[in-house]
Amino acid sequence: MLGTFRLEAWQEGPPGAGQGGLSSYLFSNIVGRDLNVRLHAPIPLESDLTVDKDPDGRYSATDPDRTLILSGTPADFTSHVTPRVTIDQAKSARRRTVVHAGIHAAPNCFSCGIDRESMGVHPGPLDDGRFATDLTPPEWALTAQGTVEPYVFWAALDCTAGVYVGSTLDEQRVVTANYHVTMHRNDIEPGTFALVAFPLGEGWDGRKRWAGSAAFDADGALIAEATSLWVSLDTPT
Repeated sequence: MLGTFRLEAWQEGPPGAGQGGLSSYLFSNIVGRDLNVRLHAPIPLESDLTVDKDPDGRYSATDPDRTLILSGTPADFTSHVTPRVTIDQAKSARRRTVVHAGIHAAPNCFSCGIDRESMGVHPGPLDDGRFATDLTPPEWALTAQGTVEPYVFWAALDCTAGVYVGSTLDEQRVVTANYHVTMHRNDIEPGTFALVAFPLGEGWDGRKRWAGSAAFDADGALIAEATSLWVSLDTPT
């Protein structure tokens, strides 16, 4: 056993389950390196997940019943370049979206939910088909040294991609099936950031679709990138 981690109730993503991006961060943090993470089952809340390394070099996170929740393999991140989005562009895109309890698939998500304590990741459409939002991490998302917790970007890029992907399929419910993140900077000073999501591949393949997402600071520097595979919960097989 390499260690354990858990998500508390306030770290919800989809209703009743932990947020995928945060879970991937905590999993990778226990391992001590970035992982290409596969999400096998909803992440339980308020339950310890045990991290192990298999003989074949794959890492796993299991619940107390030994159900496989996450698995991961060390892999080089493949960058998918997307044009920079400015803070003003991100704010404009955000104003184009409408978020309320009646249409939100995850209203209690600590990243993209509608609670006032949420990080407020609410992407809207850009003119070029991508989705973007601004993000100003709240005080609770800062370290004791005053820098932004890295998990902010793991969680926010997950939700940014999820909102984008859901929008391409009549707002159907989607969940993260695979997630890979790379951070380009650490010890990030607080401020406002621009998040953007964009398509990868040829669109939908049955119930599955790939997306990329990226975070830029106010000076246009690339902070973090992510690739994610999404599965529709509403599309028939």
